[in-house]
Amino acid sequence: MKIHQVVFLLYLSALCPVTAKLNIYTGATGGNGSIACSFSKQYDWKFFCKNECEGEDILVKTDGVKAVNGRFRASYQEVSKSGTKSTLSVTITNLKKSDSGRYRCGLGGADAPQSNSDFMVRVVDDPIQGNSYFAGTKVEGEHYTRGCSGDPVPGGWMFLCRGDCVKEEDILIETNTSDAQSGRYRLEYRTKSLYGLYVTISNLTRSDTGWHRCGYGRALSTVSYQDFPLIVIFDPSTTESPKVTTEELPAPVSTHSYILTDPSTTESPPVTTEEVPAPVSTHSYIPTDPSSTESPPVTTEEASAGEECHLQSRSPPTGETVTSI
Repeated sequence: MKIHQVVFLLYLSALCPVTAKLNIYTGATGGNGSIACSFSKQYDWKFFCKNECEGEDILVKTDGVKAVNGRFRASYQEVSKSGTKSTLSVTITNLKKSDSGRYRCGLGGADAPQSNSDFMVRVVDDPIQGNSYFAGTKVEGEHYTRGCSGDPVPGGWMFLCRGDCVKEEDILIETNTSDAQSGRYRLEYRTKSLYGLYVTISNLTRSDTGWHRCGYGRALSTVSYQDFPLIVIFDPSTTESPKVTTEELPAPVSTHSYILTDPSTTESPPVTTEEVPAPVSTHSYIPTDPSSTESPPVTTEEASAGEECHLQSRSPPTGETVTSI
């Protein structure tokens, strides 16, 4: 291959990146979490896997409607009369830290899924949403869009609030039009859609972490609403550390003192009074909460094309007849 051809391919790669960030969901240790994966094609076999759908990575595999394998379950449902649109809901119960990682739900033949959705799971000790279900998790600077279940009311009023929406300052946006935006917040009513009302928060910051309420009616006298948690985490793809000014440097150190530059070590070589601690590494990861024991930051992974998954806000149903694997 000629050199100019190589350069042209590299140029195309820069214009058309092949990787994208996966959806991230956070759950609590000991809790349960469900994700609904939507598909536009129909196949007989249903898969729920960790990592790739090969060997022991296959958690649930069935040609039925429901199946359970220990702490993992899958439930399939057609959502269109033609059978072209369907949903595969996958659930993990009694979540463990070791459950953190990349997952895949898919449809296909008996050998492997041919249409699939990938997502990331984080399991932490003390998330904001309790332990009953997953919370949507985004990275700083991204936007978050979700559907809001409920029944429209006369007058067409819709709202988005922070917390329980008990005072004026809790209201983020309130409107009686089908599409409205206020700063970083947007409300949109989509006719003939799955949810109808959709909310968007743009340019997310970690201060957006917490409970939110969306619904129909006036914000302070809600008629129909849904509460949902949102978690915003530090961007793990950045390598830039906060700038340290000269005023922030520690005082000179005694000739018999030690500076622990790495918290995983127990001691470092002694330094003299003329020495100062090394500057902060530009490759250090700064956790969102230093007291947290949650899993390492999630990295950018390749996203599956053509399909999507979304949160199931309910715990897995009980009393159903399922296939045990």
